[in-house]
Amino acid sequence: MNRLRRLLAALALASVATVCAAGVESPPQRVVSLNLCTDLLLLEIAGPTQIAGLTALARDPALSPYAAAAARLPVTRVQAEALLALAPDLILATPQAAVSTVALLRQLGLRVELLPPPTTVDELRQTLRRIGELLGQIPRAEALIASIDPIAAPPAGSAWLLQAGGHTPGTASLGHALLLQAGLRDLAQHTPYASGGFVPLERLLSARADVLVLSTSTGRANSLAEQFLAHPALARTSARHVPLDESLWACGSAQFAQGVSRLRAALIAP
Repeated sequence: MNRLRRLLAALALASVATVCAAGVESPPQRVVSLNLCTDLLLLEIAGPTQIAGLTALARDPALSPYAAAAARLPVTRVQAEALLALAPDLILATPQAAVSTVALLRQLGLRVELLPPPTTVDELRQTLRRIGELLGQIPRAEALIASIDPIAAPPAGSAWLLQAGGHTPGTASLGHALLLQAGLRDLAQHTPYASGGFVPLERLLSARADVLVLSTSTGRANSLAEQFLAHPALARTSARHVPLDESLWACGSAQFAQGVSRLRAALIAP
């Protein structure tokens, strides 16, 4: 606890010195992320020297489209003492972060911003804009927002979006928005799986989808859940199978635009 107090005192002095030197509150220069999704947002929008710490997941190429960039940046553990040692002036997390850790960090005087995962394209734009405001990087954020195509594609049929084990994220998710942006009708809507859930194989077969969007998270069928997506019964359906990296849509970063583009391209390919 003495060490924590010393770290906190040093952080407070550094913050006061920064404000006094600038005359006004300056953009944060030591930003730490506690979640893979906020990792990706930071890597997209932060300036070259603003990132003080990411989670180890940001370096995993199976989960992060920015693994190479993250490999050059420090990682941290989601523990109060480890975070204080980084002397952050802003910590980013999602509401799913450990409540006790967030509460302790705030009690210690640290600024913690919780960013709810977006579930629609409009919410995605709002999230990117909020990150830009927090980091003092509004032009970067606006450039990413402009890359998100607001124009719906021509109708391309019905689809299931399936994750490992046959899970579908439901209509309150960016997965649903992904299908809509590609011109696909989400078959989860108006079913018991509209809020998300594991869809039985029989239901998938009887729905006769035009497209099965198979959202992969690792690219390796190394678990029973992932092997479900390669089930022989699914392979024999007439539906077009479109593998799509989950990191392109699940986190609500600007990679969503890339996910939509790849899905659209796959649908029009011969």
